[in-house]
Amino acid sequence: MLFSFIFIDQELNELEDYCRVMERAVVRYRGETEEWFKSQTAGMDDVAKSDFFTFHEDDWLAAEGTFPQILRSSLFVACYSTLEVKLEELCQGCKRRMELRLPSSDLKGQGVYRSRAYLKKVAGVAFPDESPTWNAISSLTNIRNVVVHMRGKLAENDASRAARNFAETHPDLTSVGDRDQLMLSDKFCPFVIETLRQFLKELVKAMAKPGDMRSGALGTRH
Repeated sequence: MLFSFIFIDQELNELEDYCRVMERAVVRYRGETEEWFKSQTAGMDDVAKSDFFTFHEDDWLAAEGTFPQILRSSLFVACYSTLEVKLEELCQGCKRRMELRLPSSDLKGQGVYRSRAYLKKVAGVAFPDESPTWNAISSLTNIRNVVVHMRGKLAENDASRAARNFAETHPDLTSVGDRDQLMLSDKFCPFVIETLRQFLKELVKAMAKPGDMRSGALGTRH
């Protein structure tokens, strides 16, 4: 299990490094765009400057909002997918080691919740789903659904309401922009990565405890 966590942590470190590099690129591009605007409008009167900014508004919006949001949304989805894949790999690992008859695909639900059900009910793992990190992952699941299925556009559904609530309680991480668009700050992805790291560490630790993954778990061969 220690080796498994080291491997998982390495992947999270790579995502963390990528986030750091790309956020610096976003800041650099924004600065370059700002300098370009200044150089192009030098010597213009206020009316000419206003016309110039109006004509090139899309360029500024891309540097200020569109590009950073595309980066953060795609990185967030990659991080969340890493969690889904790792939980499913742990389910498959338990099935092999414990010679369980039931595969995780036979359980109801999907994603991280189906993996939780399998590890708890089938493999008998003391899954840490009462921890603050799991609560945070539940919130991230709703945000993921908004980002993936609605391209960040908040609507009148459970996932959107949960995302709004998260934005209200974590204004440094997310916010609600114009036209009910969910906005991710530069601190959001580092928060996600650290949350996944802490949760997976808790889970691997729980699976390593004596008495976990009991032979009497549902679906075990006898």
